[in-house]
Amino acid sequence: MGPEVKDRQAGRLDGDPRRGRKPARRLTPEEITAAAMGIADTQGLDSVSIRRVAAELGAPPMSLYGHIGSKQDLLARMADEVVGEVLLPGPIPELWREALGAVAARQYLAFTGHPWVISIFSDRLPLGPNAHAATTQAARVMERLPVKGAEVWGIFGAINDYILGFSLRSVAGSTADDLERAITDVDVAELPDLAVLPETARSRSSPERFRFGLKLLLDGIEQRLREIEGS
Repeated sequence: MGPEVKDRQAGRLDGDPRRGRKPARRLTPEEITAAAMGIADTQGLDSVSIRRVAAELGAPPMSLYGHIGSKQDLLARMADEVVGEVLLPGPIPELWREALGAVAARQYLAFTGHPWVISIFSDRLPLGPNAHAATTQAARVMERLPVKGAEVWGIFGAINDYILGFSLRSVAGSTADDLERAITDVDVAELPDLAVLPETARSRSSPERFRFGLKLLLDGIEQRLREIEGS
């Protein structure tokens, strides 16, 4: 029997728990956050816990605390990751309408892709680096508008209100079938005038419906800017 085998056997006989144990997996904050987001996306925010995330990663729950301070810290990291999805991958378009439309589309996709994030925002968790970057991006977008001061942020608020309202209706309060078939064939049979609506207009949550409403809002903003310039 070789010396290495004897050493291993001696370790087991002495009750040394470290002998023969598989090295602990090295985790990263990014890995933990991604696992938590996956759970929230598929099972809802209530399913996210330190223990549940640890199980997903195949790690002891206490090992996560070397990377995150608490569940609130984890939620803040998750929210910041979603905010990162709002950041444009390239330069901000020079024209204000294109810039606003591009950011609005990414914000809508982020909110509806991660329905739980809106409730996290309401908890006023500490801002992360992506939130600061998104604020800077918003300021750069609003610089494209040919107005200043309160008028600028009134426009920005109207855009945000539309995105948030549409997203909330898309992710809460109704089933997916209810939203996708808000106007049913029975409704059309009872009210024939509804038959002229295209299929996408019958849904309360389709991307086409979102883009249509956003276009109306941007048209109104454009008209308002003309009025200001002409006064």
